[in-house]
Amino acid sequence: MPAAEAILSAPLPDDRPQRRGGIVLWMPVNCKSCRLDPAPDPAPGTSVMRGPVQNNRNNTAMLSLFSLRFFPLFPVRLLCLLCLSVLLAGCASQSDRPLVPAGIRERIWQQHKLRVAQLTDWQMTGRVGLGGWLAAGSATVHWQQQPECFSLSATTILGQTLALFQGWTPPGRPERALLRVAGQPPVAALSADTLLRNQTGLDVSMEGLSHWIRGLPAPGAHRKQLDNQGHLRSLEQQGWRLVYEEYRKTPVALPVRIRVAGHGIKLVISVQEWNLAAGARCPRAV
Repeated sequence: MPAAEAILSAPLPDDRPQRRGGIVLWMPVNCKSCRLDPAPDPAPGTSVMRGPVQNNRNNTAMLSLFSLRFFPLFPVRLLCLLCLSVLLAGCASQSDRPLVPAGIRERIWQQHKLRVAQLTDWQMTGRVGLGGWLAAGSATVHWQQQPECFSLSATTILGQTLALFQGWTPPGRPERALLRVAGQPPVAALSADTLLRNQTGLDVSMEGLSHWIRGLPAPGAHRKQLDNQGHLRSLEQQGWRLVYEEYRKTPVALPVRIRVAGHGIKLVISVQEWNLAAGARCPRAV
């Protein structure tokens, strides 16, 4: 602050204010006995802000706050500052919101988990973006899940099929899975997990994926955090971290925005529709 001190401590050559245009402020330096200075006649186009000044004007300093060429921007800047203060107040109110005690959240979570686990016949439509962003080239995903089968497809924005992953687990019959990728021959395996592992190199399971998409941890060790509503806020399992940013009641609260990171991969999943109505038929096994 040496420059500011030099400006404020510089003596004035006389008692006349040095008008440089804009708003002028009289500021006391080492003021011991201050009074309101009589208002001098302002020059045209000059606004003067007067405050306490010392009787000895040689020890006062004059600070030009605004230039006239910047004055038209002042309302815009003021509006921006007001908007910023409102946003900061909103953030503060969110952070200051009282948390539901951990014991109550855990009880709500146990009830919620039981309700969601009972959903074995559902359909989901959404978009998946690589790198954590939903761009114009993001794939549209349709997932149909039933106790004895599943069908997971990815299409472009124009409706062209990129991949189709299907699996069947009929009672009393061997499991089977099939993967079709555009431009490549179909690949079959005796289980969906084996096919996933062979094609992606990742140790993931369809059971785990079906749990995660519904906001549930898969069976096995995991770490979780709950929000105030008793839903998963974040989940760490099998080397993956999932952050659940938004839920929607359908009527059970299910995730509609998930961020996934792990094994060098980042994804964002935006669910557009959950359909919990039973009755859809399994795709025919081939």
